[in-house]
Amino acid sequence: MDAFQILVIILSVFLAIFLLLGIILSILFIKISLKIKRVAIKLDDAAANVRDTTETVKNAVSDVSRLASPAIIAKIVVKYVRKFINKRRNYHD
Repeated sequence: MDAFQILVIILSVFLAIFLLLGIILSILFIKISLKIKRVAIKLDDAAANVRDTTETVKNAVSDVSRLASPAIIAKIVVKYVRKFINKRRNYHD
């Protein structure tokens, strides 16, 4: 067995090792990318839920503000009407 054959054997062994490592790393990369894809889908669903919740809260606040505004205006009007009535009573007395 001469040096050329020994070199071919050594290179063949290293080639086999690197080929196996490449296959193993490719499989791991595929698994990791699938996990990342699942996490991205879950985050997208969570963002959609947050978006829906925010929209619901916004609509609820808008509805409350629509109801509260007339109530506040009515309260202010009643306050000034009472003040006017009290001034007229004090004026006539």
